[in-house]
Amino acid sequence: MISTGFSIYLVFIIALLFAMTGVILFVIGLVGKRKPLWISGIISMALAIVLFLSALLFGIYKFVTIIEKAAKSNYQYLDYHYKESPYYKDKHDSLETFLDSNYRKPISGLILGNDDSEVFVKIYPNKSITNQEIDLIKLEKSNYKKPNSIFLLISFEQKYKGSFTLKAYDASNTLLNSSKIMVQMNANMEGSLEFVFPKSTNFSIISYFTLDES
Repeated sequence: MISTGFSIYLVFIIALLFAMTGVILFVIGLVGKRKPLWISGIISMALAIVLFLSALLFGIYKFVTIIEKAAKSNYQYLDYHYKESPYYKDKHDSLETFLDSNYRKPISGLILGNDDSEVFVKIYPNKSITNQEIDLIKLEKSNYKKPNSIFLLISFEQKYKGSFTLKAYDASNTLLNSSKIMVQMNANMEGSLEFVFPKSTNFSIISYFTLDES
């Protein structure tokens, strides 16, 4: 099988031959005033240019492809070894164990980042909340007029009076900020609760929330 590099080299040689032939035919045609010859020379030179540019562009494409594959392979290698490292496994497994032990299955939704882009997040309600027949229904989409607020639609099957704290974490499980509100609801009611966070909170890097009684 002919290698890609050799194929490109061969096309360059052919283009050079067409160019030389074209120049010779063009000169002979002009000197001898033979129109068919200098027209053939022009066509030959034009074909040489097309072949040269095609080989050049294909060579650039193959070079970029090789660089991309190498970069991707290197990223996958580093990502695999990081995830296989004891540091990652201990941290990841301990977080999963903690969430599974203390929180219910999360709901997900979109919030507005600091640049008004949409950020996908998850919300984990504490079991102490859901055990009281309080259901986290959905995360309502952020309001552009209140970009530092999070709205949660919650259903209360029993009368409730207390307070909730919504904590925001980034992908590395670092606590970014929290918001606490007082809640008073009658039985069989739904309410859209607004959690107002400090304006300094970077909403673009939030990965998940936890909802706790406080």
